[in-house]
Amino acid sequence: MLDLAYYGVIFDTKNLRVEAYARATRDCPTSMSPTPDYTLVLSEVRAMQMSSPQATANILDFKGDLLGGPLGLAATSVMITRISYQKDGPIELEVMLEFSSGTVMGHIYATYCSSLDA
Repeated sequence: MLDLAYYGVIFDTKNLRVEAYARATRDCPTSMSPTPDYTLVLSEVRAMQMSSPQATANILDFKGDLLGGPLGLAATSVMITRISYQKDGPIELEVMLEFSSGTVMGHIYATYCSSLDA
C-alpha cells in the first residue's frame, strides 16, 4: 500500500526520520507538496545499529478510509531492523508495527531527502 519512502537526519541524536507514503509525488517532500493518501512516520531510527529500540511509529490517514475517523494513530509496539544503510544513500528496513487496530509488516527502501532533516 505504501509505495514511496524518504528519510532525513535528526541532528541532535544522529538518528533518522523515515516517512513512507501512498500516492505521493516522486520528489522530496516539502510543505508545498500535495498531501498523500497515507503517511507512515518512523522516528528515532538508528542508522548505525541493527535495531531501533526507542523508535516510534505513527500512521496518518489523510484519505480518511484507513483508520475510520482519526487522522493519526500511534503504534503500540515498534520493531525495526536495519538491513542496509549508506550515509546520504539509501536505507533498507524491515518493520513490524502493532496498532490497536492491527499489525503492519513489510520492507521499506528509503532514499535521503534533506527536506526531512530536523
